Amino acid sequence: MMAPTTTPGPNGRIRPAIGRRRALVAAVSAVILVAGAAGVTALSSKGATGYSQGPGIKGSVEVGDFFGGSLAIGDFDGDGRGDLIAGAAYENFRSRPDVGQVHVVYGTRSGLSTDDDVTIHQGTSRVRGKGEADDRWGSAVAVGDFDGDGYDDAVVGAPGEDTTRHVDAGGFTVLYGSASGPVS
Repeated sequence: MMAPTTTPGPNGRIRPAIGRRRALVAAVSAVILVAGAAGVTALSSKGATGYSQGPGIKGSVEVGDFFGGSLAIGDFDGDGRGDLIAGAAYENFRSRPDVGQVHVVYGTRSGLSTDDDVTIHQGTSRVRGKGEADDRWGSAVAVGDFDGDGYDDAVVGAPGEDTTRHVDAGGFTVLYGSASGPVS
């Protein structure tokens, strides 16, 4: 793998150079969660749980999916436990590259459980928009109760979303929380 290069970002922080994305994500991405206890001010890797696509999380593992590149926690189903939404912005869909998708892993009394995890993309029923190549849907995720119904909702960013007049104009989708989880 070639060494990544960096450039200063607009805020002065170092960021990967544009065009080097493939070098940076040549290894399959994964999410590792470390459980903390009340009153503990530091986390350790003791008891850490790793998650990646394939065994555990629904979806096929492909080099460069960027699974876990965006993460947020909310209570999407209103059960009082934190649920995780994880973006895979460079996930291919059918024959289209880098369409993107998100995964929702629901919280239980003992932590996150992949038993009922959900994969959502622009081809999912009730999700607005059409997944085009290079949309990168899931590049950014954010959580809040936008409609005030007591369920957390998720916003999913798609910087490469096409509009009727402009290629790669960008956009976002709101997935509204409900007793059965997020839908648009």
